[in-house]
Formats: sequence, C-alpha cells, structure tokens
Amino acid sequence: MQVGSRSNVWYGAILKGDMSAISIGANTSIKDRVVIAPSGAGSVSIGSNVLVGQGACIGNATIQDKAVIGMGSTIGDGAVVESGAYVAPGSVVAAGVTVPAGKVFSGSKVLRSVTEAESGRLEAAKEALIQLGAKHADEAYKGFLQIEQDKTDAKWKFDRTLDSDGALGLLEKNPRANVW
Repeated sequence: MQVGSRSNVWYGAILKGDMSAISIGANTSIKDRVVIAPSGAGSVSIGSNVLVGQGACIGNATIQDKAVIGMGSTIGDGAVVESGAYVAPGSVVAAGVTVPAGKVFSGSKVLRSVTEAESGRLEAAKEALIQLGAKHADEAYKGFLQIEQDKTDAKWKFDRTLDSDGALGLLEKNPRANVW
C-alpha cells in the first residue's frame, strides 16, 4: 500500500491491502467509511488530487487525477474514472465501465460535462479537506507535554484579562501569558 504526500484517510475507512496493491497519489482525501477492497487478481490505483466521499466502495478500479467520487458510490472491478470526472453520490460505476474525463456520471450513466463553476467548487473542497487533514494530523501526534501546555495556554486565555495581568506585571515577566 502506498499513500502519497499530503493525502489523508479519514475515520472508519478500510483499505484492504493484504491481498492486492493499493496506490493513492498525493493530495488525495479518502473520507469516512470508504471501503477499498481489491480482489486478489487486481489492484486499485487512485491518482493525485482525488476526493472519495463518505461510504464509497471501490473494487479493482483506476481513478485518475482530479476525479471526485461522491458519497455512497460504488466503483466496480475494472472500472476507470478518468481525470476530472465527477461520479455523483450514490452512483454505480459497473465493472469495466469507463467514465470519460471531465464528465458527470450519475446513477449509471454519463449525463454531461463538468462546468467550470462546479470544477472550481470541487477543487476548493479538495484543498479544504487536505488542510483539515493536516490540522487533524498535527493534533493527533501531539505528546502529553504539548497537550498539557495547550490546556495551560487555554486557561490563561480564559482566566486572565489584559488589565489584570498588566497591573500585576505578569506580561513583562511571563511572555507566555501574553496570549492576546
């Protein structure tokens, strides 16, 4: 299993890499409860800058760069979702089906091209998720001392006022007290 830089895999997602290879590119977000389960005969390739929505199921498929897989969608074995394609929530991309680049796939068929406005919103959503993933990683990897220091800083911020600390001379003696 390979996961690219700045990519994130959210809570409850299952990536079964025990029987086959799973490759995920950079800046990709695999949301909550996604199941990626390739069979022993194939592999899963997910490109860079991809968003896979909550509860999606992916078999031995190829999802190219900048694609979006909506919540609860199913991507069958041998399916290909080309670059910039959007699979609407709840859709089923059957085994062996190709979703053309830059197209909206809804239900079980291609509907139309992705508009510029939709493309911009989807790119903004992907970037927001990458940033949120980085924030979660920062919080998850804090040690005990950093967590305790964060608690102390929060208490200082809540209990103190600039007037009372300034009158007591605390701001000059303790620069950590200056949290405003």
